[in-house]
Amino acid sequence: MELPGLVMVESKCVVFGGAVILTSFISDMAVGITDFIGGRSGAQGNKLAEGRRITMLEMIESASEIKVDGIAGVRDYETIGKRLMMILAYGNAVTLEPPAPPAA
Repeated sequence: MELPGLVMVESKCVVFGGAVILTSFISDMAVGITDFIGGRSGAQGNKLAEGRRITMLEMIESASEIKVDGIAGVRDYETIGKRLMMILAYGNAVTLEPPAPPAA
């Protein structure tokens, strides 16, 4: 992995974050109407964005508990059902440091 001015020293472990978001009856009706007439459901899009935010924050919190410098190779996965959304994110917790100076 390359980051300007840093090198990955060690990959510690995989860290995860997850969220399960339930939708309300009202937003379900809005999605049904949107499905029928076409278009994008703002209510469901907002719920999905909130779930992603929660998931990423959980993953970052898990990484900070083990005192690493960053998370590499982050992936996320969403499953959307009738009344709920499940979001999972994971990545490798890594330690970083500046590169060694060139040998003289």
